[in-house]
Amino acid sequence: MNVYGVSVGYMLAVILRLGGGESIISLDPFIYYPNYIAAEKRQLFPFKTLAMLCNFAATILISELTHYLFMSGTLSLRWDCWKCFSEGKGDDDISIELEGSAVKEAMSSDAEGGDRAVTSEKKEDPDSVQLGEI
Repeated sequence: MNVYGVSVGYMLAVILRLGGGESIISLDPFIYYPNYIAAEKRQLFPFKTLAMLCNFAATILISELTHYLFMSGTLSLRWDCWKCFSEGKGDDDISIELEGSAVKEAMSSDAEGGDRAVTSEKKEDPDSVQLGEI
């Protein structure tokens, strides 16, 4: 998942959710789902569940679509306004910073078994103070 998918999913869910109306804040519906009772201004359709499922689906679909478009080169990386993707970043290399140490997991396949090689590099920060040194 990436910020593009999450943003689209969130906006879609908010529109669908508020479109069904909310009696607590006196918001009349502007989307009339099936089984809407106009006299009571009440929705019988489970529109909150629909909003949640649409959010989930849109988040996954848009995230995968933007990942494909940017990583395949169909869209230039200059259009990546949230900087989710970069040229050196791919599915094969994952780098995570954890309090002064870099854990690097590189997926490397050897001819026999396709094992994953995991390496850990310790980076010392001269300004950091360990609890035992105090």
